[in-house]
Amino acid sequence: MFLAGMLVGMAVLGLVIYLNYKQLDVRWYEWLIGVLGFGLLLFTLQNVTAAASEYWEVAPLVFLWVFGVPALILLAVSVILPFFRHWRRKQASRKEIQA
Repeated sequence: MFLAGMLVGMAVLGLVIYLNYKQLDVRWYEWLIGVLGFGLLLFTLQNVTAAASEYWEVAPLVFLWVFGVPALILLAVSVILPFFRHWRRKQASRKEIQA
């Protein structure tokens, strides 16, 4: 667990440094969606490995479909929203310069 916590901490620190470097602003709800998606992904991985170690045949696939797919969707939404907003702002500034 300690190693997993260290990896998560380094990933969050790297994300914050990257966001500051690219000057992307992230809204509070995007952070919330990302945290929920990441928590759901960790829950999925833990349950899939536990079900696989018990030699259940169907349970790991059910966990992947029921919890893994929504986790990936939430993570994708939380990643795409800031980049889309940044792209739209850049397009609007280009239109103002051309006008």
